[in-house]
Amino acid sequence: EARGGYLATMTSSEEWSFLKSNYGAIGVPYNMGWLGAYQSDPSGPNTESWAWVTGEAWSFTAWSGGEPNGGNSENHLVTWFFDGNGWNDHYDNDFFYFIEYDTNPIPEPTTALLVGVGLIGLAMKNERF
Repeated sequence: EARGGYLATMTSSEEWSFLKSNYGAIGVPYNMGWLGAYQSDPSGPNTESWAWVTGEAWSFTAWSGGEPNGGNSENHLVTWFFDGNGWNDHYDNDFFYFIEYDTNPIPEPTTALLVGVGLIGLAMKNERF
């Protein structure tokens, strides 16, 4: 089932706290997983040109101490496994990842239309018998 998910974005301290508080329930080894951010200009300074995959504003950060350091073409964002309390810029690798889903993937007018069509179909079916 396609649900419109994307790599999770942490655009506020509340979102970041929620993810950290649920590491145990999620069961991600070493508390390390991909988040939905990348450095759009990897040749630039380590702390600049970071962007969320959704286009949301890049205003909140939770870098671990000494990060981002840009080592080894590190232009993707992961939760940092040493303490699980911050972010690390990292190179492509096989890690777990955090997916965020829209809470209401079907807009309300569409939902109402689908319900209406279903009720009409049910009424028509009942009249045939």
